[in-house]
Amino acid sequence: IRGDQAPGRRRASPSSAQICTFSNISTRQATTGENGSAVSYTVSATPESVVEYYRSRLAAAGWPIVSTSVVSGMNVIAAQKDTRTFGVYIGSDGEGVTSVTAGVQL
Repeated sequence: IRGDQAPGRRRASPSSAQICTFSNISTRQATTGENGSAVSYTVSATPESVVEYYRSRLAAAGWPIVSTSVVSGMNVIAAQKDTRTFGVYIGSDGEGVTSVTAGVQL
């Protein structure tokens, strides 16, 4: 996520709306388009720790969280800043691997 400069270890473009990812990720796929970008990855961490990571990063970057929910076992967080919308979906395989898909729409 990028406010003016978001903290994070890895990022996907575009530069005007970068997405930070949790540390020590296993697989990563990123897509970038004219209207935004998204990244999907897996990490050996609990879903709760990933949720807390994104909550703290969003707050630090000035992105107010507009909704949170659990849908079909996936934690969903949505935030908005200016005209941009950020969403992250966080789920677990039940065996210690958490999958994350995060994206920002410009």
